[in-house]
Amino acid sequence: MSKIDDFLFELEDELRFLKKKDANEILKYYRNRINIATDYGEKEEHIIATMPTPKKIADEIYKSKGVNYLEKRTKQIRIKQIFNAIFSTILLIMIALALISILAIMVVASIKLINLMILSFKMIALLDTISLVLFIICYICIILIAMIYVFDLFYIIGTHFLANILNTLKKDKKEYKFMNFTLSGSIGHITKKKRFLVFMLVGFVGGLIVSGVFNFTNKGYIYRSINDEVQINKTLNVSGGTNKIKILESSALIKFVQDDNLGNIVISYGTEFNANLNYHYEGTTLIIEPIKTTTYDFLGLLDEPLPSMQIAIPLNYNLEDIEVALNDGILDIANITKRFNVKITGTSSTIALTKNNINTLEIEGYRLDFNNQENNINYAKITMDSGNYWADQDICNELEIDNHTGRFIFQNSTSQKITMNANASQNAFDKANIGRISFASQNAESYFRDVVFEKEVSLSSRGASKITIERVVVLEDISLSVASGTIKTEYMKAKQINLDLKQGVITLDSIGKDITTSGENTYFNNYNAYNIESKLSITSNKGDIALTNIIINQLSGTLNEGRLEISYSNILTTSLEENNVTISINDLDGSNFDLNVNKGNIYFYNDHIDSNIIVKITGNKLSANLSIDKKINQVEDEE
Repeated sequence: MSKIDDFLFELEDELRFLKKKDANEILKYYRNRINIATDYGEKEEHIIATMPTPKKIADEIYKSKGVNYLEKRTKQIRIKQIFNAIFSTILLIMIALALISILAIMVVASIKLINLMILSFKMIALLDTISLVLFIICYICIILIAMIYVFDLFYIIGTHFLANILNTLKKDKKEYKFMNFTLSGSIGHITKKKRFLVFMLVGFVGGLIVSGVFNFTNKGYIYRSINDEVQINKTLNVSGGTNKIKILESSALIKFVQDDNLGNIVISYGTEFNANLNYHYEGTTLIIEPIKTTTYDFLGLLDEPLPSMQIAIPLNYNLEDIEVALNDGILDIANITKRFNVKITGTSSTIALTKNNINTLEIEGYRLDFNNQENNINYAKITMDSGNYWADQDICNELEIDNHTGRFIFQNSTSQKITMNANASQNAFDKANIGRISFASQNAESYFRDVVFEKEVSLSSRGASKITIERVVVLEDISLSVASGTIKTEYMKAKQINLDLKQGVITLDSIGKDITTSGENTYFNNYNAYNIESKLSITSNKGDIALTNIIINQLSGTLNEGRLEISYSNILTTSLEENNVTISINDLDGSNFDLNVNKGNIYFYNDHIDSNIIVKITGNKLSANLSIDKKINQVEDEE
């Protein structure tokens, strides 16, 4: 380093009590001064000799700032150092805890892998054992190398904050030898190869891939782990009177079947490491204990395969109840013809119910995926948090659903009564036949398509909910209510339609009309086969209503604020009361249109049709803005 560099470095240190901007300006001044002298050919010794000493320069500048400037700045910087040290201490503790946690996780993972390696010697195939042991050795070595690099990363970050703390205690900045230490660097120094760990890491990764691919292609443990296949199968004959089967919380592949050729319940189960299935009786309840499995690694490649369990029930058994608790498992109940009750609870599991005769179905869980097909269910109560429920060709007499953030599909199915609460979820009723329904949605998205309702229908949309109705037939009354939500219908036939709006939007399109299509469609033809004369009643408070292309006999109601739009429709008689509402009517045909007004805006124009409709406006007409086509017949108030 030259004498000029030493001078500037010392000057920078002496000016440390100045604000950074001021110090940089002074350094820039003296650097320019030195550069000019150098350009004129002056030697370093002469330039430095003609300069004041860095300490003298700093003292003069501090004096120019005021008598107590240096003392004030020293206190300010000291306070800043103390706060910085406190902050560094907190971060250092957090870094140390994080490092300990990560290293502990890696150590536990390594211990689990060692346990798996010990268990691998019980495997049937020798090649399976050898390839798995090599895979685990490479895996553990990769974890150890990762631990070294993780330690170095946290060590480098931690020493930075530790240096801040030490500098505050010593009131001086200093370079510490421990800041230059790294574990990976020390290993490179010992082996005399700077990239020793990198080469080892590449080698172990290669060994991991080769041994893993070999084990998988030969359907070894890795293959069985990924595909949940086990290598050891056993059978139990369970004798004794049983009217209830209860499976405690399990992570397993569980299947219930009915077998006409059995005299007792037979349980066939499979495990990976020769585990035993334990069960006991409480009265006439058969309680099956779970077969515990172990997870061995971060990636899920070496998790113990899910144990399998098939429970075969004789036809002559009077089985009344099945109760199963699942956690990351799979349940399959199929072809049980005698009526029984089912209760399923759990998390993150898949359930399939197929062609069963169920009296009561009770479901409660989180992230459960249900696939129901061709079941005959008397009563079902479903409480789902996330997850999916799909019913296809089911017959369910009564259905209660509480769907929170899940997805519900009721397709090609039949129910006499449905009560449903939908919260932030997706719901679909498609090609279904339903008796009566009470459906309440909150911030949900739902649709009804090609559905026939034989009794009363109540649909409500709250918050940001959206309900879509397409090609729906209601043989009795349908009530649609919104509170800031949205309901949109397209092609609907109903005896009585009741609208209740507290803000929100309801759109009725093609009510009472047949679908015109050139092609053949079973659901279109089914919809067109119904001939229903409709009535429409509206109660609206600040809501927006759009009636388009509809055919109804009678429209009545009370509207307060909001909007009403009617276009391209045929309404035989209309009787409305409005208060401060904007009513826009275009191309309306019918017999009578009676309107009691109070404030608001009324626009009535038949631009594209000739109609003999008679309009009668009553109420406080002077407070309203009326604009009615001259071609439309009006009658005056009777005094």
